[in-house]
Amino acid sequence: MSKGKPPELGRYFLDTELNERVETPFGVDFISIGLVNEGGGSYYGVNKDFNRAAVEGFDWLRDNVVAKLPPEAEWKSVKDIRQGVLDMFKPAKEVEIWARNGSYDFFILCRLFGSLNNLRDTLKAEKGIQKISFRDMQELHRRYTTEGVVPQPEDTKHIAVYDALQELRDFNAMMKQRMRLDPL
Repeated sequence: MSKGKPPELGRYFLDTELNERVETPFGVDFISIGLVNEGGGSYYGVNKDFNRAAVEGFDWLRDNVVAKLPPEAEWKSVKDIRQGVLDMFKPAKEVEIWARNGSYDFFILCRLFGSLNNLRDTLKAEKGIQKISFRDMQELHRRYTTEGVVPQPEDTKHIAVYDALQELRDFNAMMKQRMRLDPL
């Protein structure tokens, strides 16, 4: 690869935390996002405007997500989170965004930019990214295992950035297994 030429493919690992038990037109309240690139670089943003009152009746979410959030002083506006996410993306011809059971994760990522089209247009204009592929980690889990990967510590589960980092570890383990089982 010549200097200055972006790579053909960049991979990112995504996780979000949300409350789906809220009275909104789309039924979700965005709490946090974690995005990790292939090299392990990461971004973590907590939405300062999520509906904390709606969490009170949802013990699992309160105990497993909200209790693990950083201090409120570190929470950010959606605008700042959007910029932090955008800054994580590096120029490439194409990006794959991997998530575990990612339907909500992909939805929230797109909504951060207003829509899927706005996400695509922004990544193209700002980073030169021509194609975005949303990939579900379950595609790999159906065929490969994460043998040899250290399990994620319980105290980091449901912290979006740590969940995304675990997806990267799992992905790397499954790709090694894929190379052994299905060499090109």
